[in-house]
Amino acid sequence: MFANFSSEKLMDSKKKLTKNTTSVGFILLIATIVLWFVAFYQPYQRKVAISKRQVQQWSRRLSMATVSEVALQQLEVEVDTLENNIVKIEEKIYPLKQMQQIGQQLINYSSNYHLRMISMVPDYEVLFSLKEMKSGVRPMIKLPVTFVMRGRYKNFGKFAENIHTLPFAFAIDEVRLDADPVIYPELNIQMKGFFYLLTEEKTAASTAKSTM
Repeated sequence: MFANFSSEKLMDSKKKLTKNTTSVGFILLIATIVLWFVAFYQPYQRKVAISKRQVQQWSRRLSMATVSEVALQQLEVEVDTLENNIVKIEEKIYPLKQMQQIGQQLINYSSNYHLRMISMVPDYEVLFSLKEMKSGVRPMIKLPVTFVMRGRYKNFGKFAENIHTLPFAFAIDEVRLDADPVIYPELNIQMKGFFYLLTEEKTAASTAKSTM
């Protein structure tokens, strides 16, 4: 899994939490997961910011040995939530070769909000390698894409607000709205964002591994 955060490791760590013993290393593991979300998956920033503050509070209390059993149980619930979020995100990371199908899904999604997609231009010449997220045979890239669409401001706002519900990983980076009296009350909208994708090498390696 990303950044070596496997389910097995999390389960092993959680088993170490007992009524009489706590693990500072476990707290640091949670903090690292939180930082991973903040850095690489923007739609989760607000939720993770709250978790990050809670982790900092637990760390201070652990240093003073004032953490109660109830607090530890709450911490375990927090870990379970983060673990589930990681799994959900991993399910949204598709191979680069499926970019065409992913793009079509986004076009269909925008039409649900009465937005008309005029163009979608992925910049394959500018691929950001996410070395920090490389784990085993799961190397990732961040593909910049520019969209041009047309529609009402209110509709685009709803589109952007719910974009985290998409079945693939996409983050909005920049939006430009151009008013044109000819098409009023609609706007010309330019949206730049990033798709998070697995490289072809991962796909090939996974296929080879599954056939062994």
